[in-house]
Amino acid sequence: MLGNSFYHITSFEHENGIVTAGVSFNATSTIFKGHFPGQPVVPGACMLQMEKELLEKATGQHVQLRKAGKIKYISGCS
Repeated sequence: MLGNSFYHITSFEHENGIVTAGVSFNATSTIFKGHFPGQPVVPGACMLQMEKELLEKATGQHVQLRKAGKIKYISGCS
């Protein structure tokens, strides 16, 4: 679980099947030390884990990714 160590939820809304969340990252996390030092990037695996945790928070249920094709994060979210 990455919540409360790698990131913190700053806002959270779940309405009509849509989840909207704001997060802030812990800039001192060891995850950033090996992932593009000087220009830190959140690793895709961490983004997937965050999405899983936020979806679990919204639904109150355990979520498991069972199948995925190519997953590529091209740019930041807004």
